Amino acid sequence: MRKSVLTFVTLIGYYTFLAAYDYQAIYSDHPALFSIEGKIVTSEIDSVHMQGADSVFYPVKEMRENPEIGYCLLPFPSWLGEKIVIQDGLNIFLNLENEEIHIKTDAELNETWTVYRKEDDIRIEGKVITHETEEFLGIEDLIKTISFQMYDKDDNPVEIYLPSVKISRSHGFIAAVNFICFPYVPENLNYLYFEGYNYLSTPELVGLTYPEAGIQNLTWREVYDFQPGDEIHVMSEDWWIHPFNGKKDGIASKRIIKYLTRTDHEDYTLYTCEETFSIQEFYFEKSTYRKDITEIKIEANPEFDLLPQKIYELETTYPRSIFSYSSSMEVSEPVSKIPPVSYMCGITEWSDNCWEYISTDSPYLVDLEEIYLKGFGGPYYESKDRDSSIRGLFSRLVYYKKGDKTWGTPLEIVNSLQKNQADYSLMVYPNPVKDILWIEGLPANKAFIIEIRDISGRIILTEEIEQINNSISFTDMTKGIYLYSIKEQNRIICSGKIIKQE
Repeated sequence: MRKSVLTFVTLIGYYTFLAAYDYQAIYSDHPALFSIEGKIVTSEIDSVHMQGADSVFYPVKEMRENPEIGYCLLPFPSWLGEKIVIQDGLNIFLNLENEEIHIKTDAELNETWTVYRKEDDIRIEGKVITHETEEFLGIEDLIKTISFQMYDKDDNPVEIYLPSVKISRSHGFIAAVNFICFPYVPENLNYLYFEGYNYLSTPELVGLTYPEAGIQNLTWREVYDFQPGDEIHVMSEDWWIHPFNGKKDGIASKRIIKYLTRTDHEDYTLYTCEETFSIQEFYFEKSTYRKDITEIKIEANPEFDLLPQKIYELETTYPRSIFSYSSSMEVSEPVSKIPPVSYMCGITEWSDNCWEYISTDSPYLVDLEEIYLKGFGGPYYESKDRDSSIRGLFSRLVYYKKGDKTWGTPLEIVNSLQKNQADYSLMVYPNPVKDILWIEGLPANKAFIIEIRDISGRIILTEEIEQINNSISFTDMTKGIYLYSIKEQNRIICSGKIIKQE
């Protein structure tokens, strides 16, 4: 009996400890990603200052449009507000009118407190309605759910939608509120500040950096994350109608990239690829084709790698002119990232800390959103907001093969390679080769060149071929895989792989 009483007391003490655990809503050193109606926003702290015994967090700012002063772009507080005061058991947020919102992080189950007060007008009460173990992003943790209730000056309940928040014991907010607008849109807040999502939508956690869970910030390397054997097919057009003669000018292209090798370096990734191009020139009614083994070098881009919403300013050669960088990400499959760029369009500073778009009403210019996809490259884009009958511009991913997954319809590129192979009936043998590689089927009295590369794409042999039957010595080459191409007037008529044996 004594043992049972002791166990009961121990359990009571344990759960009382858990209930009073000093939770924290935001962590300064652990950026996280939240989704507001499919748009990813960041909870990232730019700096931390001490104010007595309190820590004051300053979230990163984002670019927002202010139509009241000439559609000017301004650095604007994020959805977390201008600053967050971290006290023992209490986190204080500020809305756009600098009013305090109190989230009592150490509140116990069923405990209530005043979250917000508007002078003698209204107040909002918070209450912990659940405190239990839940799972999110594959993580289990104790989570407090806090609900809100508004009351008028006579303490009568007010019917207004106020979303609940959830706080994980170890990782902060799981579901939050848009603090900059809480508890309703302030009079001096134009709706265009939050165009694209409801001002009281619930920001829901979709990714953590520590531990790494859920959606992560999309970096340049992750966009171009290909492995040998992957294949990407892209169609694009860039054309316009001449205003004087009504003739269509520009190009349409098809591109197939087959990734052969990959070499990772500290600040770049190098791919060897087999690329096939088909380009149609509308004005001259001319088509060209190319197939070659090429190297593609992908370098890390620090500006692209910034978290969504974070502002990057790039100085240009023009005085008082910048490009304002504040990328956006979407919850999609695959995850996408969109830098704020426009075709033939810039952003210029016309007063202190104020930027506006340079644009024109010309129908020949096209506004674009360049979309980069995780593991599928980019940019991909579609023209918009212009006259599509006289201007066309797009780049579309139409097919991919990654590992054992495929999607879309493969491109068929009928090119000169197929015609020449049919004309020449070439034989390249033996394969694998030990000493001598033979090439047969080339016509006499024509100049050809054979080019041999190692698996990294480095050219190790280039030799002219002028005989009907030709041989290439592989005796001194090391064991491995080699890539060859036979060209006539810089046009590949045959290409493939050769395995060198010992």
